Amino acid sequence: MHTPMNTLCLKISFCAVALNAGLLAQPILHMNATDGSTLELDWETAEGQQYRLEQSGDLVEWDPVEGYPQVGSGLDKNYVSDTLALPAFFRVSTDPQQLFYVPFPDDGLRYDAYEEFDGPRWPAVYGEGHVTLWHKGKFSAYSITIDDNNSPDFPFWLEVGETYGWRLTWFVIVYPYTWDIYNDKPGNNTGYFGTLAEWKTLHDLGHDIQLHGACGSMNNQTNAEYEDQIVRSINVMEEATGTKILTFAYPCGKLTNPAGTEDYLEIIKRYTISARGGVGNSVASVHRTNYHTVPGIGVNELTDGGPNTLFTRYDDRRSYLYSSYRGWVVTLYHGISDEAPILETLDWVKAHEDEFWVAAYTDVAKYAQQRETATLDIGAVATTRIEYTVSDRMDDAIFDHPLTVKIRVDSTWSDVSATQDGQAITAYIVQHEGNNYVYSEPVPDRGLVVLTKMP
Repeated sequence: MHTPMNTLCLKISFCAVALNAGLLAQPILHMNATDGSTLELDWETAEGQQYRLEQSGDLVEWDPVEGYPQVGSGLDKNYVSDTLALPAFFRVSTDPQQLFYVPFPDDGLRYDAYEEFDGPRWPAVYGEGHVTLWHKGKFSAYSITIDDNNSPDFPFWLEVGETYGWRLTWFVIVYPYTWDIYNDKPGNNTGYFGTLAEWKTLHDLGHDIQLHGACGSMNNQTNAEYEDQIVRSINVMEEATGTKILTFAYPCGKLTNPAGTEDYLEIIKRYTISARGGVGNSVASVHRTNYHTVPGIGVNELTDGGPNTLFTRYDDRRSYLYSSYRGWVVTLYHGISDEAPILETLDWVKAHEDEFWVAAYTDVAKYAQQRETATLDIGAVATTRIEYTVSDRMDDAIFDHPLTVKIRVDSTWSDVSATQDGQAITAYIVQHEGNNYVYSEPVPDRGLVVLTKMP
């Protein structure tokens, strides 16, 4: 579609994505440039939809845009620029036909049938299989998240990561403490809230560094001010750490300003694949969780030998509709006053690690949305070789976590090798009630997977 704008021209390509509710409506785009120096864009798209923005031959000033697919906000949005610069809220995508996040269904229910997440399931026929609910076929997912920076606690949390072998997620307050995003200089309390170099070190050690915000400096802002702070903070953290900022924790869990006139949730959807906060203290339900309002839970003390009852409801199947059966436990910590009860809780989780996939928040957010939109196509099935492909509807430039595929084999399979598009991937044999299953870990949309029985 070509749209004239006096002397300027952009080419916008849109593609609707098929969801359970059917095809998304084509977006409506409005562009205006009257004096050759000011550009206005506004559009309307369905939630989660993406589109491509490309340079046309008439707009040489936008050289950086050429060849870069872009992610649409999925929201009503207006953009005005007096520099003809790339709008900061666009996110790079490699495929405009895939999703930046999975929208929350209109009816609030993610699955049509409970067997989609009942289980674990064990296929009964040789060569049958499915994508497991959680990575490595674990019963539930568990993430440790840490808010409000608190650099004096870094040694404790680094020891936790090393001792237990886990990756932790820090939701970092950038402004005003770590970096002054408006004057491009260190913040006003880097001694306590950490420097950009320290956050880079934590990232390099394998931990998940994502974005938070200070309650006082964000929750009374207008939408425009809030979005500006988000964009500036993302840019600073991505440049400093070399990692993508893809997830967020709402300051004080608030999704609006006190008067309810500003809607921060809609802003965060433009920039992140998932966000924690804004809902009650509970385990995130597989069936009902909105990926942009994932609940957190406090588990600082043990009661009767285990974490609090909210935590242990992950295996409560009394009501699929309202329980958190097989859900995602997202624990939330701030400053540490007493290490002992925290370590007792973590020891309990470690003792139950056969049930929990313990992983960074961003990794679980990726896996859950990849799994929810995944399609497994099992092709050739032979006595010594099984072939399949796995695809999803998520943006391949962002959603790159391996999914776990479980396939039934027979007792002659005592060992296995696996390749995807000719490259070796992780695969192993798991036994259950005397039967053998191959677990393999491909990344969706990356080619044919071949499982080979080893002698």
